[in-house]
Amino acid sequence: MAGRSMRSASFSTDCFTFKWQGKICWASVGGKVVSGVSDEGSEDHAEASTRHFYERMDEVMRHLWGEHLHHGLWDGETEDFEQAARHLVSEVGRRLRLRAGARVIDVGCGYGAAGVQLERECGLRVEGVTISPRQRDHAVSGARVEVGDWLAGIGDDGAADGVIAIESLEHMADTELALRHLARVLKPGGRVVLACWVRVGNPHWLERGLLLRPIRHAGHLPGQRSEAVLLDGLRRAGFRDLERVDFSHEVARTWRACLRRGLALLRSDPGVFRRLGWIASLKLGITVGGIVVAYHVGALRYVVISGTRNGSAK
Repeated sequence: MAGRSMRSASFSTDCFTFKWQGKICWASVGGKVVSGVSDEGSEDHAEASTRHFYERMDEVMRHLWGEHLHHGLWDGETEDFEQAARHLVSEVGRRLRLRAGARVIDVGCGYGAAGVQLERECGLRVEGVTISPRQRDHAVSGARVEVGDWLAGIGDDGAADGVIAIESLEHMADTELALRHLARVLKPGGRVVLACWVRVGNPHWLERGLLLRPIRHAGHLPGQRSEAVLLDGLRRAGFRDLERVDFSHEVARTWRACLRRGLALLRSDPGVFRRLGWIASLKLGITVGGIVVAYHVGALRYVVISGTRNGSAK
């Protein structure tokens, strides 16, 4: 759909309103603004750090997502949320193409569940990095998790055989720097695998204003780029032989499952949402609903990208 300009527009139900005026889009519930974001190029949501976001959301995320804080791959035989999440990690492991004993860094590892699974399935030695001390404190048994800021340049140069980032680059405002650090920690010939939800390259203004920007704002996703931008960044960072697979259809069910889990949790233990705050909880529900719509209309896509660092493996 071709973009076009419009001074103002709105959509509302009895209790919920989306409004667009000039270059500002916002959502309100009962007359109270709960989400707002500009269509200028600035990263307004970067004012609140990703660390604070995950610290605040930790209890809700553990209830809604469990050990894996990422999408799942669903097929005809997938029965539950956890199984789908493990399928995605297995796909990442297959695309690493590393031998048992290889050292892998998991950037934005959450509770470390992916690393433990890859150690069990592939015999890899996985070290995780998270920006959240609470995620480190609630790490799964057997996980090796370190707290640190990836953009600060942690990790030894040329020490890893592989590096993975499952839905973590989206939280980093400087994607180019994040990709350069992926290359920096890898040995020549080392492998990278990224699992990313990306935005469509040329979104319609309604998709951008009512879906993509509110989702980026609410989810603290300043680094949610298009696939083309990611691929170009990887090449500039020193990666070759790039391969990509689109799993948008296979992962979209994740968010419908998340909505069902959220409603069940609201009935069984409403205190979880009360401690988060009802406005924040409502924003979370609206955001998840928006993500369901964004996948349905194609404004969001999900890709797994793999590649090799330039240079020959020794």
